[in-house]
Amino acid sequence: MAGVPRAWVRPLQVPGRDYSSNEEMRFRRELEDYLLSVSAGIEQAKTRSDSISSEATKRSLLASLPTGQTEIGYEVSSYYSASKTLESGATTVDTNGVTWATKPTTWTANLSSLWAEDGTTGDIEYTGTGARKFYVSWGLTLDYYTTGSVYGQLTTITGKIEKTPDGGAAADVAGSIRESGGRLQYLTAFGAYFFLSNVSGSAIVSVATGDKLSFRYGFANPYNVTTTFTATLVASTTSGGYAGTTKGATFNIIPAEFAE
Repeated sequence: MAGVPRAWVRPLQVPGRDYSSNEEMRFRRELEDYLLSVSAGIEQAKTRSDSISSEATKRSLLASLPTGQTEIGYEVSSYYSASKTLESGATTVDTNGVTWATKPTTWTANLSSLWAEDGTTGDIEYTGTGARKFYVSWGLTLDYYTTGSVYGQLTTITGKIEKTPDGGAAADVAGSIRESGGRLQYLTAFGAYFFLSNVSGSAIVSVATGDKLSFRYGFANPYNVTTTFTATLVASTTSGGYAGTTKGATFNIIPAEFAE
């Protein structure tokens, strides 16, 4: 016996425990579509008197409509929150541009689900299923000084997000690069310029299973000359460092639909 076309009906979807206003609107559309499909199936059963001979057969047809509930939305348990202490190390910086320091590795993952660090590269890999958009934010506070050139006196810090597709090459995430605006400094008798700077940034990134994200930081210098100098990170607990909280970076990843 021919039944109701399967394209007309499908299981009802209900919202999960955590969902955004966008998912609520999506749920309402799904509910409306579902009720319309059931109504169409009933009307078809009522009007098929030429091919259905009994009420029992009609009841059998209506009983064949798929019912049940499925949860809409993405997995909500997909997030990453980590920090990295940056209070030692030196970088040779070029004037007239940005010099990126060695990529931070061995992050302290405070909370994580479906994201995991590659201990060799410092990349954070998405281990969830399918493609999805995430809101990625970072923050950076560094205590440092420059030596070796007078041109090191106007050196700021920068940060950015890089994405490495599964099997591909790393590239900057558009809109994620930021540079610190303030320049706190003083000059010692030995020609060193000391700074305490902070900056933060964010971007929405589309990722799929196996894609990786990473945070990079560096030093920016505005002088249109050709020379280099050294930028050295300082711990807040050592002589010459600024007292206060531990200096370093934070890196956070949450689903874009929950970034309201």
